[in-house]
Amino acid sequence: MKRRRLCPHCGREVLRNAAFCPYCGFDLTKTICEGCLKKVDLSLDTCPYCGTRLRKEVIVPAVLNSLDDERYKVVEVKDGYTVLREENITLEKYKPVSLEDFFYTSQGIFYDLIFVDDEQRIPVLLPAYPIYSLKEYWDILKNGEKLRLVFEVANKVLRHSKLYFASSGILFDANGRLIVNVSEVEKDGYLSSVTWLKEFYRSLEAEPDSFFYNLINSKEFEEKQSVSDLVNFLYASFAEYAPCDIKSFGMTSQGLVRGHNEDNYVMVEFARQSFDGLAPTHTKVGLYIVSDGMGGHRGGEEASRLIVKVISEEILSYLSKDHVFFDLAPVIKRAIMRANVVVFQKNAGAKTEREKMGATVAGLLVFGEEIWYFNVGDSSVMLYDGKSLLKVSVDDVMFSNKKALTQAVGVIESTKLNPHISKYRIEKELGFLLCSDGLTDLVKFSEIEDALKEDDVKSATQRLMSLALSRGGIDNVTIIMGKVRRNKLF
Repeated sequence: MKRRRLCPHCGREVLRNAAFCPYCGFDLTKTICEGCLKKVDLSLDTCPYCGTRLRKEVIVPAVLNSLDDERYKVVEVKDGYTVLREENITLEKYKPVSLEDFFYTSQGIFYDLIFVDDEQRIPVLLPAYPIYSLKEYWDILKNGEKLRLVFEVANKVLRHSKLYFASSGILFDANGRLIVNVSEVEKDGYLSSVTWLKEFYRSLEAEPDSFFYNLINSKEFEEKQSVSDLVNFLYASFAEYAPCDIKSFGMTSQGLVRGHNEDNYVMVEFARQSFDGLAPTHTKVGLYIVSDGMGGHRGGEEASRLIVKVISEEILSYLSKDHVFFDLAPVIKRAIMRANVVVFQKNAGAKTEREKMGATVAGLLVFGEEIWYFNVGDSSVMLYDGKSLLKVSVDDVMFSNKKALTQAVGVIESTKLNPHISKYRIEKELGFLLCSDGLTDLVKFSEIEDALKEDDVKSATQRLMSLALSRGGIDNVTIIMGKVRRNKLF
């Protein structure tokens, strides 16, 4: 096996007896300190300038109690690997030539080779510390990081599908690089790449009712006979996974007294698919807005129509972009302010105060595993977590002789408008309801809670509407009801 001498400055191979690098002129009795990048003598243990240890601490993916090699010394034997320290710094390293070597080279952790005997060669690796067992590494990852790991390992095995992988001793370094023994030939304790990949996934902890658990225990998963087929199956399956499922229903009525309906609402649901360069993502999006208009003649109806149109267009335009930031509060606020400007400018041409128009707004945005809710005025947003109903919107009202709004969209300058915007993380299942005050003025809070307990959102919404109308229907009534159920990934 060829050993080669590399210049520590330019990385090119040089002759064994050369005093200087013929390419860059570097003095080959020295090396470069990784801490301060200064030239230091090869004979030193630590850098005299910054104190960085020059003799590297490396590992081999095997248990070695002793080692007959003048370059390395056994420091500590761990579970599945051995820590070594360089005894003598040398510019000579073994050149990677086999498929096994290139498996580690592709991850950037190949450092050298040692020979235990005439037959057994073991790679010397330079990982990022600390080193984790598979369980330890999996436990510290969040869901998104776990998803990336699933595909990182799949793609790594796909690129090296001709190798056999050790069935035990799977490790990861601090940068998530896979450390496992590999072999070009089949031998005891090693599995074919597709069999190893299946076993690897089955060793990852996932809750019994999760998407990943059902996937790796499916008949289709077991039937895959090649790494490429298995990887394609994973991509197709995860492309269909969504963090949550949504069901909703909405309706409006002018009531039994008003001559026309000044309420407007919008409901938009779609799947947002993207690819982050490694793993597919499939995000369910739901946008729901209720607006209760006010103003002379048909001004209120026009105001509420404009408000739901402008706000929904602004938010959906942002969500259609490739790169979306998860803090959506600025996006929602910008949309409300834009709607305020549109209506406020229309009011500039009004001859009397009676001709001016405006509207309340209440909205809810489901995005991935979170719900964003917002409001201006007294239209309501309510959430039901399975235990209790909570009104999360803020009523902008003042009571004197009668109820009066303290702010609404379109009637004041944007600098004075203060939208209420918050978010809620979906844990399991969440019910929501948006409505104009035509419902809340006539239907009790407990009756709304009972409706949200029902599974059929359409019939529950219709029942609430019937209650409001049976009690006089003195105002326009608009209701949007929905349920969001979170799907477990792992």
